[in-house]
Amino acid sequence: MLGRTLGPLAGMWAVWGGLLLWTTFAQRLNCPASAPFLILLMASIALSGAEAAFYRRHAFVARYLVAGGTLFRLLSGRFLTLIWQGAKGILLGLALLISSLRFAPLEWLVLFLDTFFLLALTRLFAYWLSNEVRIEYRMPMARRWALRLNAWLLWLVLIGILFVSPHENYQGLSWQEVVAYSAAQIALPCDVLGLLARLNLIGEALPLWAAQNLLGGLQRPAETLFAWVLFVAAFGASFLVAWSYSRALGGVASQPWKLFPPDRGATP
Repeated sequence: MLGRTLGPLAGMWAVWGGLLLWTTFAQRLNCPASAPFLILLMASIALSGAEAAFYRRHAFVARYLVAGGTLFRLLSGRFLTLIWQGAKGILLGLALLISSLRFAPLEWLVLFLDTFFLLALTRLFAYWLSNEVRIEYRMPMARRWALRLNAWLLWLVLIGILFVSPHENYQGLSWQEVVAYSAAQIALPCDVLGLLARLNLIGEALPLWAAQNLLGGLQRPAETLFAWVLFVAAFGASFLVAWSYSRALGGVASQPWKLFPPDRGATP
């Protein structure tokens, strides 16, 4: 029991610690030196997504399809699924890696405590499903449900931290001035990550500018509409961070290879 708890927990700490380590040395690391951190996140996120995809597909193929049929061959494809999950893992991993550059100490503490919460939540769902779900699907389903609930709760906590944290004052500035100021705040040795980091800073600054000027009152309708769009987009971006982090944590315990679509489908 202790081994089953410490193993996933140590993997989650590796994800959290890898993020913290990268942010500490990001301004000294070139692209090859940063690649292992991205690979860590990508692999974990991809494993989480692949497990969820395979457990749904495994059940559908085994229950409904005839072996050798066209649908069976299409839906039993493992390679394309892994490629697709890997591509999503890279995008979500990049989003999480770049966003971590701006995490405040309180956010780092919340993310660390979230490793314990997600593990407990997964165990709780597994217990609830013990008499409801077949054993081969029990833990994948428990992890999937726990990840979804964890992402929403973590998002709400991060939004709360955002509201109580101190911010730059952009009142009286145009959005062009905010873009120029934000883009000059960071420079990384890796050009690709540096560009993404500057875009991320701009993406954080513009919704803040929008909120501050909405409260102060914009004069032109076009500016007001632009401000509202940016303000709403900020909530979506923060949820992407919570979702990516939850997926990265959940992936350390995922075992999609146990859920490859079966070699034989159900007979009619």
